[in-house]
Amino acid sequence: MPSPIVWKEFIEKGKLRKDIPPIIRFSWKRSQKYGVDPFKKNVQLSVSPKDLVDYQKNSALYLSLTEDIKEIINSLITQMKAVITLANSDGLILYLDGDERGVEFSRENGFVPGAFWLEDYAGNNSIGTCLQLNRPVAFRNYDHYCKAWHRYDAASFPVFSSNKELTGVITISAESGQVSAIEAVAGMVANLLERVMKEAELTEQLAWHKCFAEYLFSEMPRAGLVVDANKQIILANSSAQGYFREKTLGP
Repeated sequence: MPSPIVWKEFIEKGKLRKDIPPIIRFSWKRSQKYGVDPFKKNVQLSVSPKDLVDYQKNSALYLSLTEDIKEIINSLITQMKAVITLANSDGLILYLDGDERGVEFSRENGFVPGAFWLEDYAGNNSIGTCLQLNRPVAFRNYDHYCKAWHRYDAASFPVFSSNKELTGVITISAESGQVSAIEAVAGMVANLLERVMKEAELTEQLAWHKCFAEYLFSEMPRAGLVVDANKQIILANSSAQGYFREKTLGP
């Protein structure tokens, strides 16, 4: 794995040792190609608070974060003193929470809602590289291209909708030395949010089908009734209502 010496050799001389894992090797090269400053200390906000709210409202992944889900997540990351971020499929961070000290460090680095963390903004990082490769990514300290991120371990997992569309990325990050633990938790959270989104999609589909069926039933040219298990009428379409009205009122 990369060390301070290995990282410095690449930054100062462009030297890449053969034992550097491909995911690090190629992401460092991309970061350099994008012209990212390896000594940058933070990522600037790209989205106004007002626009951020619009992005959040349009994100199924963000909307899946109910208060109950947030409590479950926080219970998982508290002991690691970690933070969780949620980014959309464009790499824009929509949500940040977790350990108070970790959140403070995140703010210093611009790892906050309203900032894009793609590789061309922040060098290789678990969010940007996860989106680049469309698969889970875990980075240790010196795996990062930018020196300011060397204090962190981070793991990101892509989250997909029921039709396999990428909805965003869930990331757990903490001070270095916990990559295995945060990778496991990030995977659990990603799976949880995928299930929540699929259940929400199913509920929405069932509601739509119910409304459509009721509409078709109401527009039937013939009289139609819906009865319950006790044979009590619970729904009658307009034709049936007209028929009963005529029978009740007579000629």
